[in-house]
Amino acid sequence: MTHEYEADAPEDDYTVAFADDSDWFDLLLHEGTREEAEQLAARHVAGFNPLHLSVGREELHAEFLRLAREVHEDGAVNAGASFTEDGTLLALMTVHSLGEDGVTRPDREAFLPQLLRWDGAKAKAEPEIQRLDLGPGPALRVRLLLAEKRLLGFGSRILEAVRYAVWPTGQEEIITMDVWWRHPERGDELAAMADALAQGMRIVPDSAAGTQDFGPGAEGKRGEAR
Repeated sequence: MTHEYEADAPEDDYTVAFADDSDWFDLLLHEGTREEAEQLAARHVAGFNPLHLSVGREELHAEFLRLAREVHEDGAVNAGASFTEDGTLLALMTVHSLGEDGVTRPDREAFLPQLLRWDGAKAKAEPEIQRLDLGPGPALRVRLLLAEKRLLGFGSRILEAVRYAVWPTGQEEIITMDVWWRHPERGDELAAMADALAQGMRIVPDSAAGTQDFGPGAEGKRGEAR
């Protein structure tokens, strides 16, 4: 995924957090080291009941490791994954802060076309589009049904996504939250999970972050398998 409206990231002075993210295993790496990623993966795998797993613990560990490193390289400021209790990946969530010093952020109507595009995929249905207000400020919500190209270009597979773009009051950036999955039979359930996250989105100043336990990135926090 790429974000066209981005340049050198503005200096961080806040954290994007959520009121309740218990359905999500955090993927956020602070240092980005292999050791940190290994520790995060081991912590999450330890929370699964091995009697319920349909995959090996080493395979599940490798999955968490891969996901954490991918979202770190993508520059996410918050990220999580939802799994079933048997170790099946249900959905991914990433949050990005988009902005450029000295450049006025586009308004909702100007930004909407970017929110409707998804790299490597084409729309299979008309998108759902909503203009709403969230705690941090005005927002856009879109729900997409997409045909995603498979690796090497052989055929396609269904991908669904709920995307939010938020214009925090008093900030220069646009905050985007993407939640996507490949389980169409659970689409409404996963869309509801995405909406619950967005409804609880908070902007926490860094000066207060050290005294709070919040978000998928909170130390020791573990999601709950579904």
